[in-house]
Amino acid sequence: MNKYKRRLFRKLVPIKQKLSRIHLRDGQTPLWLVLKKLIEEIDKDDLGPSANAVAFSFTLSVFPSIIFLFTLIPYIPVEHLDTQILELMGQVLPASVYKELSATIIDIVSRPRSGLLSLGFVLAFYAATNGMMSLMGAFNRAYRTIDRRSFLKTRLIATGLTGLLVFALVMAVVVVIIGNVVLKWLVNHDAWGLLNDDVSLFLISGLQYGVTFALFFVAISIIYYWGPAIHKRWRFFSTGSVTAAVLCILVTHFFSYYISNFASYNRLYGSIGTLIGLMLWFFLLSFIILLGFEINACIDEVQRDIHAKIKRRERKTQST
Repeated sequence: MNKYKRRLFRKLVPIKQKLSRIHLRDGQTPLWLVLKKLIEEIDKDDLGPSANAVAFSFTLSVFPSIIFLFTLIPYIPVEHLDTQILELMGQVLPASVYKELSATIIDIVSRPRSGLLSLGFVLAFYAATNGMMSLMGAFNRAYRTIDRRSFLKTRLIATGLTGLLVFALVMAVVVVIIGNVVLKWLVNHDAWGLLNDDVSLFLISGLQYGVTFALFFVAISIIYYWGPAIHKRWRFFSTGSVTAAVLCILVTHFFSYYISNFASYNRLYGSIGTLIGLMLWFFLLSFIILLGFEINACIDEVQRDIHAKIKRRERKTQST
């Protein structure tokens, strides 16, 4: 075993030397120390179990959220909105799943149900807020701090951050849909022939990724700033928020690919695969958000250790 460890160590030495030469923006913090600290803290802070708890709460909020959204449709003054949504679901969901759900969905969207609307909203928001509170608790554990805020204040902050996250997701969908409509209109009214299918696809993809990144980035930055009990030390836009936003986009892209390939599964696995994929997506997003915060905490801790060593060295120099 020691022989394998020595071999591994010899292979890691060149990588360590290269990463040690790379410093963060302050010019004093080696990237190697941050990565080493990050690996230690991921295991110490149990990021996996914490992400499981957060993902479970968000998964519970999905089903009442769907009920809430469907009961909201009859109140929206858009012609044939229910038909458009059903057609979209028919394209996304496996045929067997859509066949089982379509009758219930049609019954919900065809008649206003105020009682079901309010119940779905309360259940969805409460479950999602529990997920945000689990996330905030994981932030405090990562930063080794005790949350002295009252339960009511913590719940209000979690409610606000949950609302922000929902708003960001809804806006991402709305902007992308509007962008697609605008680009199709431009292509159809392109008198000079400047736009073709390749250009349109490039513009649509650029719009989707650009808007998604911006919304994820701002939402995650706000969550990182206001979620933990201590936020005065944090920069609003941080290395962790950039990393988390990029990884969230990549994970969402692969999840979309997973959804689009449901038709190749058999009936039983397709239905189960939908739920498995959704839970896996929530877990990965939760883990990524926790990882981004852990990156910020590790950078802050390593920088404080380095500054403390520099001050001790200066004191020794002055004393001599």
